Amino acid sequence: METKNQTDVLHSENLEWLKKLASYSDEINAMQSSIENLAASYTSRSVMTEIEHFQNQLTIQKHRINSLKHSIKNNEKLLNVDDTVADTDHATAKDQINTFEKIISDLKHELNQFLQQPI
Repeated sequence: METKNQTDVLHSENLEWLKKLASYSDEINAMQSSIENLAASYTSRSVMTEIEHFQNQLTIQKHRINSLKHSIKNNEKLLNVDDTVADTDHATAKDQINTFEKIISDLKHELNQFLQQPI
């Protein structure tokens, strides 16, 4: 019975992470729009360098989201086969999600600071 409850908890956490990642993907799309609007307005070399930096970072994070989704979906498959392996993979995924959330938070803060400064 305990294994079933633990499996349910892992499954629920996986679903929660997939929803969060979808939300982060939407946020990244919004950030990309902000950057594209800014890029259309400025040609300054220093501004364009910053814009390119943010575009690169957003692209990297979109790829990271796809990788995390893939990992979570694989973990879901493992939950149905081997709870022990799934639990280990789940702990790794949890660490990766936490790291990703920190990176996104820092990136949003950095981008907001850039967007608020006079150019």
